[in-house]
Amino acid sequence: MKKTKTKTAQIVKIVCKKCKKNFGADKNYIGVITCPYCGNYVEG
Repeated sequence: MKKTKTKTAQIVKIVCKKCKKNFGADKNYIGVITCPYCGNYVEG
C-alpha cells in the first residue's frame, strides 16, 4: 500500500476590528476576507 501525504490547511487567527471576535482563515488565501460574525471587511 502506497503512503500519500495529506496537505493540511494552515489556519491563521484573525481578529475583527469592528466586533473584536476571532476567526480563522487559510494562510494561503488571497482575496477579500469578511468577518463571519458582522460582515466587516478585514485585512488578513
